Amino acid sequence: MIACVFGYADAAVRVLAESRRHRLTALRYSIYQGRAEDASNKKGTVVEMIRTAITAAIVALFSFLLLPMLGAFGQKADADELAPGVTTLRFFEHDTQQTNLDLLRSGESPGDQSLFAGDLFDHAGGTQVGHTAGQCTALSGTAAGDILCIQTFVLDGGQITIHGLADRAALFGRGEAVPFAIVGGTGIYSNVRGDGTIQVPVDVPNQTDANFVLNVITG
Repeated sequence: MIACVFGYADAAVRVLAESRRHRLTALRYSIYQGRAEDASNKKGTVVEMIRTAITAAIVALFSFLLLPMLGAFGQKADADELAPGVTTLRFFEHDTQQTNLDLLRSGESPGDQSLFAGDLFDHAGGTQVGHTAGQCTALSGTAAGDILCIQTFVLDGGQITIHGLADRAALFGRGEAVPFAIVGGTGIYSNVRGDGTIQVPVDVPNQTDANFVLNVITG
């Protein structure tokens, strides 16, 4: 009987010990799992930080490389106005001859012409660089109408011809700079084109002077 009691007691002790061992194993596994999850979370955070740093570095690198290019393009949008192949020439004209032809009825009328010729300088009071001549034809019978002009500059190495339609009052009455087209040339200017402006000072007697700016395209 006593042996039987001790046998049951020993079995109970073994059951309790086995139960305790399982609980300890479960607890260890739970602790390990928690550490594993914590390590995984930490690993994920580190990976995310590395990925963010790499992305920032790539963005900075592209910004460093692209900003000069964008600056160059911005400068090019402005340089196109005087792009490679464009030369700006400035002339001052002083007429030595002027003739007005009243071809139709007496007074101002369509078809009347003004003929002129003179010397060409690099600026007022400067060095003579050539000579020029041209004509303007009135297209209306009033001082405020349009006038069609053609003129040729004779320079060292060739000639440049310009042509333009202007508001007569703006050109000869108000002294404004009016536009014209460069339509061709000869010699070293045989392939030129471009545009420019002419301005006639209103305070000069007989308006014998004029200022020209030519944006000559040679390419």
